[in-house]
Parts: sequence; structure tokens; C-alpha cells
Amino acid sequence: MLTVALTGGIASGKTTVAGMFQSLGVPLIDSDLLAHQAIMPQGEAYQEVVAHFGSEILNDDNDRTINRGRLGAIVFGNSTRLQLLNSIVHPVVIRNIDALLSEYRTQGHKVVLIDIPLLYEAGKTDDFDFAILVYVPADMQKGRLLDRNRELSGAEAEVRLKAQLPIEFKVERADFVIDNSGSREQTRAQVEKVWHILCYTAERIE
Repeated sequence: MLTVALTGGIASGKTTVAGMFQSLGVPLIDSDLLAHQAIMPQGEAYQEVVAHFGSEILNDDNDRTINRGRLGAIVFGNSTRLQLLNSIVHPVVIRNIDALLSEYRTQGHKVVLIDIPLLYEAGKTDDFDFAILVYVPADMQKGRLLDRNRELSGAEAEVRLKAQLPIEFKVERADFVIDNSGSREQTRAQVEKVWHILCYTAERIE
């Protein structure tokens, strides 16, 4: 079974591309979703995150859920706090990814896609057979980010972009690059081309 990482810069349209792969029958493991579940009140990382970052990150609700916006504001632009958060959450996410991969392997899937937004930042490329990068130019990233989150200022958007490695750095290292700066149809055509290559490769290694 091929394990394929799907990554991309912030606001690159990775979710759209992931959905296109899913429509072709590819199982998707969403690491962001697993991270979110890990910090829910019943999640494995909840207590430790609250212990380190304080009750100010909690919502005023019955479950005392973590406010991801407040937590993000604390860690974005602060590498020490971001590393601390990652050291708590990432091991939980990795264990759950491994468990899901085992399930998909048992079910007989030939290719599994793992959505890893910070693949290169985390230095995890060697953990997967291939890496797919969803690409848009940096100026388009910023514009889409501001459109998506109108509460952000231009300066705040820059901070979030600079928290990730430059998109061109990732282009040079990806096995496949899907340019998502054009039409939806153009993106879909690239997705289907990559999917055919992956299917062929999976068959060859059987």
C-alpha cells in the first residue's frame, strides 16, 4: 500500500484537492482533524495543552472546550510555544494515523492519502512513499487567506505565511505538484493524472 502525503501552503486550496482525490475513491486521513480531536475535552492531549497554556484558552461553555483561535494567537509567531504545542499534539496524531493506516491496509486499499499541512516543516517526508504539493503563488496565498479570514489584518496574514516554509522551497522537494492557481477543471485534470500514476505505481509494487 502506498502512503501519500498531501500538503500545501496555507490557503492553497488543499481541502479542495483532497476532496477531488476522495471522489476518485482514495481514502483520506486528515491530520488536522485528528489534531482537533486530540485537544477536545475527551481527547488524549487536552489536559496537557490546558496545563501548559492556561485556562485563558478555554471557551466559557459547559465542556470547557479549547478556543483554537486563542490558542493559535498564542503560538503563531512564537516558535518556542509552537514547538511545545506540537510536542504535545503530534505524538497523538501520529499514533492515530498509524492505526488508520493499519485499518486501510487490512481493507485492501492500494493508496492512502494523508493530509499533512506542515509536512516539510515537521521534517516528515521520509515517512511517506510520495508527497503531493498543492501550489499557488505566495501573493495568491495571502489574498485567499485574507478573503477566507476577514478578521485577519495584512500583517497578521504575513505572520501566518512566514510561520511556514516558502512555497517555492516545497515545490523543489515534492514528488508531484498540483498548480491550483487556475480553474477548477484544470486542477481536476492534474489530480486525475497524479491518481493514474499512483495507481500504476501501486500495481507495479504488488
